[in-house]
Amino acid sequence: MTRKPVKSFLVLRHNYLFETTAKIVEETLYRDYEERYTVRIQQVEIAPLHQMPIEHGTITQVDWWAEAAHQKQIFEQKVQPLLKADPELILVYFGAAPVALAIHLGQLLSTWQKVVVYLKQHTGEKRWYQTLESTKFFGPASELWTKGIPTEANHAPQDVLLLVETSYRINKEDWLAAVGKDLNIAKIITIGLDPYETDLPDVMGLVPVVEAFTQAINAISNYLKKVDTVHLMVGGPTGLAFLLGTQLSANIHKPIQTYQHNAQLDWKYATALKVGAPIPDEVLPTTAEVERAKELKQQFGKEWQQFQAFIQNMERQRQRQAEQEWYEPMMAEKTGGIFQFYFWKNLPNIWETPLNGSGFDATKARVSTDFEWSAETDDWAADHRLVHQMAQRFGDEAAKTMRALRLLFFHEGMHYWSHGLRSETAQGIGRFPKILEAADYQADVWAMLHEYEYSKLYHSDRINQSNPSAFFLNLVDMAIGTMWAFDDRGITLKEIQTRRLNRYLIWYWQRLRLEDRRCNTLEKVLSVLAEMPIIEIKGLPIKAEQQRVFYRLDRPINANLELGILWRQKIRRLGSLDFFNIPDLIAAFKACDHDLIARLLKGAYGALLI
Repeated sequence: MTRKPVKSFLVLRHNYLFETTAKIVEETLYRDYEERYTVRIQQVEIAPLHQMPIEHGTITQVDWWAEAAHQKQIFEQKVQPLLKADPELILVYFGAAPVALAIHLGQLLSTWQKVVVYLKQHTGEKRWYQTLESTKFFGPASELWTKGIPTEANHAPQDVLLLVETSYRINKEDWLAAVGKDLNIAKIITIGLDPYETDLPDVMGLVPVVEAFTQAINAISNYLKKVDTVHLMVGGPTGLAFLLGTQLSANIHKPIQTYQHNAQLDWKYATALKVGAPIPDEVLPTTAEVERAKELKQQFGKEWQQFQAFIQNMERQRQRQAEQEWYEPMMAEKTGGIFQFYFWKNLPNIWETPLNGSGFDATKARVSTDFEWSAETDDWAADHRLVHQMAQRFGDEAAKTMRALRLLFFHEGMHYWSHGLRSETAQGIGRFPKILEAADYQADVWAMLHEYEYSKLYHSDRINQSNPSAFFLNLVDMAIGTMWAFDDRGITLKEIQTRRLNRYLIWYWQRLRLEDRRCNTLEKVLSVLAEMPIIEIKGLPIKAEQQRVFYRLDRPINANLELGILWRQKIRRLGSLDFFNIPDLIAAFKACDHDLIARLLKGAYGALLI
């Protein structure tokens, strides 16, 4: 009996949108190859940073740089060594990922020749295939057509729009309306199949498309020397996007700006990953930074026992004095009537929240929502990346990071109990921005007053009784820094939820009020905290996505920009002044520049005091 030749495969399961299991891959490869070959299979899964599939409705909110850094890390640690160890390996791609990440993964592979791509059938059996067994539903074979590939030099400093259309037509008008109308597009290049095919009868139908794409990007590099960026839109399967990425060389070709389409949006395209551009160093923590985050979490885990003792002490105080509001055991003699307003009534006592009696899991590295409370284990946990970001914000001072973590969990404990914001009830809560603004403010102040009491017991040396505003000013800086730890991923912010921007404005404004030298007693500090400012910016384009409202920071209408605030029972409006420039303020938010934001808003605060 003749022995069958061996075929060795290295399979990349690109499981971002749904899971393709190892079993499905094996069954598919055995189906196609086992009759002729002895099959050897190794597999590497590339899944999202937080190990949870990306939902279609939130796909434009993906942290593209972080995911690119994550899959680059997996590629270098798991894929490259296998390819180098066995040059005869045939690489097989099963892709269920956004186009941007498929292109990026292909670009990491670069010119590796032995690539087999499987496509996912959208109709019929919806299986993975190279060739469909039945073609009775297909018309004449599609023909390739191209338009606009440059053949002569042009030295204008402009960009290129490159459209690859195999499954559907790309609406250039929708794209321009969403992201491109301010771009200086020198040339539009189109590559497509006629007619379009939702499911190509054979994966080999992609070969001429990839060849035409290679011709186009080489021509751009050869003839359009002053082009800075190629804006790429792909209307085709994930496997095609991966193959296009394999043709890219960072040393030869211009950076490729990718886009994510979502038909449910008002603006149907959103900027995604810029393939070929350097990934910011800050996107993912280094091994040393991860180890430091683990150390900080271990330290916080030890402090959690003291945290629990504080909660029990608060409950004992309440038992001695019944019928008190939540804040009275902490500073009854200082609050007077300050917190009598209904907004502060009936918030929970700390021992009534899930914080009481719970644990902290310092060993859990990845948390899909950055932090969480598990009802099953009664443990809280924080993602190591979040802890790293917080430590970075606070200069890697352990005491500051511990305080920031306490404020975070005070805040979330109150949210979980009083506001009912648990994982099973928080779905879609972002569609209520004004409600969340108020709820977040309540939780922030609740957390700060508990941190004040905690510090009186365990860190009294950090409280200057003669300057009480300094302590709370520090807490506000901690709260703002923690917010930036969530939002600042080392890249420019192009958009931000309206409620998120308003929350920043609220606390930057409160920071200015606490800095005011007239805020010089604890009673005055509490009066400031008890009053939530109503403050907004007008003139930023608004984008609706999944019924959430975002401000576009990358396209402000400067002539319309104003800051509005309800201040001392009057509505005040401020445009740009010599000492308060709103376009500069927007630029500072884009850059996540805390110091500049605080400095610019100080000008607005001073103007309103005149």
